[in-house]
Amino acid sequence: MQFIDCFRPTPITEALSDSCWGAETVGPRDQGNGLEDRAMSSWCYWDGAIIKDPSSGEYYLFASRWAQAGGHWGNEHGPGWRGSQAVSSVSDSLFGPYRDLGPLWPDWCGGAGHGVFPFPVSESDPLHCEGWRYAVCISDVINEAKNANGTLHTAKTLQGPWTLLENGLKGRLRCDDSFRLSNVSVALRPGGGYIALNRHGDIVTADLLAGYWSTLVHELWKTIPALAERFGYLEDGVIWYLDGRYHIVVNDWEARQAYYLTSENAVNWVLHEGLAYTPKSDFIRYEGGKVNRWTKIERPNVYIEDGSVKAMTFAVIDVQKEAHLGNDGHGSKIIVVPFDGTKLKAQ
Repeated sequence: MQFIDCFRPTPITEALSDSCWGAETVGPRDQGNGLEDRAMSSWCYWDGAIIKDPSSGEYYLFASRWAQAGGHWGNEHGPGWRGSQAVSSVSDSLFGPYRDLGPLWPDWCGGAGHGVFPFPVSESDPLHCEGWRYAVCISDVINEAKNANGTLHTAKTLQGPWTLLENGLKGRLRCDDSFRLSNVSVALRPGGGYIALNRHGDIVTADLLAGYWSTLVHELWKTIPALAERFGYLEDGVIWYLDGRYHIVVNDWEARQAYYLTSENAVNWVLHEGLAYTPKSDFIRYEGGKVNRWTKIERPNVYIEDGSVKAMTFAVIDVQKEAHLGNDGHGSKIIVVPFDGTKLKAQ
């Protein structure tokens, strides 16, 4: 069994539309799933991660957004993804639709943020005792890069306000220079503290959010023969801990496929056979059988509840990135795909 076999059919929130943006390429789709600009008149969305509010039961999806007029890579109408802001959105349902709540920190660096990754503050961290419950790391920030890239913000509730972490380094992750601040994902360790992964397969750990992050593994991808030859194409790795193991899913942007790895100690990793996902397959399937095929599926993340992976989020685009020029009826959004975590435990 492959990781991709664990995806389940997606419930239809609204009627499938064959006239919405992207439908000609993707197929009739549910605009009520995930987070998107339905008219593709203002925003493109990227990244994507969900945390459930324990008090209200609402779901908060964190993402980056930019003006769609600039296309994906930017033009005379806007900077594209390089001008991203970090935003949050909310829904009563895990699958959406999500309502954009705007920038997380509108008065700081113009709301800048890309590689938006939210996670809970560890209960072993003194910050938790002070009431801080959530944190967001941003990486791959281009505009305001000097001040914003690799920084951490914390909040006491998912509604904010979000405050730049006081760590003596202007909120920037305190780590060795070899840990490049690109595609950073963060997870809690089972004994307390944190573990983080970056684009290059570097893994660091810390006891405190504001403390020093020590290198555990350098360039993991190069230590695994099947991944070493793909080193320059691997990105968007997400790390998490569940069922006595660490897990990683990492995307190969050029081959348009992703891989699944596990480890008991976060040092020695096993690459599982088969694929984690690929847009070339029919794994995004609605209840009833209709299939969506996005051109690019990137920025994977997991939603865990009751000790099991219940869903994954992805950033998707209906054309190749360089083909999205702005004001052309193409764009990107966040989708939420159901996942059978009990199948994953059997691997």
